[in-house]
Amino acid sequence: MDKVNKCLDDVERKMTKLNAITAKGASNINIKDAIKAARKGNSITATIKKGAKEFSALSPSEEELKGIIVKMDRLITQQEKQLAFTIQNKPHFDKIHISGTVRKSMQKSDGTSLELTKILVEKCPPSLKPEAEAIEKRARDSFDACYQAYSDAKGGEDLVDDKVDDSD
Repeated sequence: MDKVNKCLDDVERKMTKLNAITAKGASNINIKDAIKAARKGNSITATIKKGAKEFSALSPSEEELKGIIVKMDRLITQQEKQLAFTIQNKPHFDKIHISGTVRKSMQKSDGTSLELTKILVEKCPPSLKPEAEAIEKRARDSFDACYQAYSDAKGGEDLVDDKVDDSD
């Protein structure tokens, strides 16, 4: 469980750094910031994949699962804020021709995030399942809203190499 907890802590730390980019406000975000954010997203996705792989091989206790639920709740709260920011600022991202980059980055992180929440639900005993399912639903709902907003997004898809991340 130590590796899983470390991965979740790393994701939270990296999301905090991603929040620093969005804290500038959309009108101050340029193409360079979008590339940096996408690379940070690549790093977050890779870390979540690593955590999901570790988590899927474990049989955590109920107490350990409670701790994972708390961390996942915090991560999903940050994800919801980031995706809401993304939706609210789509007109600016369209204007600077990076909406396609945003959509592409979102698509990569969606599957990985939902894979982790799915594993959490599967591992939880009946007493914790409602909390885990609520986290999974929040994750899905936030991505679904963003997909609706970015369904026709174009521009900047080739700005970020999928193999490059902003690891720290």
